[in-house]
Amino acid sequence: MGRTLLTATLQIHKFERDWQRFARAPRKTDREAFAELCAFAHFRAAAIAHAASPYMFEMILLTMLIGLARRAETLEQQGILQFYTEPEAGMDSAPLFQPTLLTVMAAVRQRLTGQKHELYTFARALRRQDQQALRALLALTQSDNALVPGSASALADEMLLTSLVRIMRRIRQLEKQYEGSSAEGLANEWSAMCAGI
Repeated sequence: MGRTLLTATLQIHKFERDWQRFARAPRKTDREAFAELCAFAHFRAAAIAHAASPYMFEMILLTMLIGLARRAETLEQQGILQFYTEPEAGMDSAPLFQPTLLTVMAAVRQRLTGQKHELYTFARALRRQDQQALRALLALTQSDNALVPGSASALADEMLLTSLVRIMRRIRQLEKQYEGSSAEGLANEWSAMCAGI
């Protein structure tokens, strides 16, 4: 008798096949963003398998959200944007995707309400940095938090995935935009340090 359930990796491949419309999007940036989101899911497939949740779509979205949060944290550490703190009014680097990311996270959290044990098991299987990102996302999407819209749970699967693709596209855009300037800044700091020695 063989295996009756698909492995987490095979379920992620099935997810990619089911949503191949995004993989064949007319815009190259959308295709690349979707591929990168799927890479987040593949990278955290062990945590999905460890959770053994029947809500595979939501678990895959959760891995994508963690990956996006980690990328946003990196941009925040570089001083490109403020993600976890409220952006100042009129600030150019304000994250346009933060409300969307929190809405998607609130929808996923609400769908997984009855899966507390699976979420705990999933979180335990994550790396420490991913656990911290998940905790931060969960804290930001508490029901008493004013940032989270009340109608988040009614969003369709396609809308959630489209929102994640847009967020990934925006993060990639910010990374490309500031790629040269951060490298120049590091080179200038290194030159100043060498001159001071």
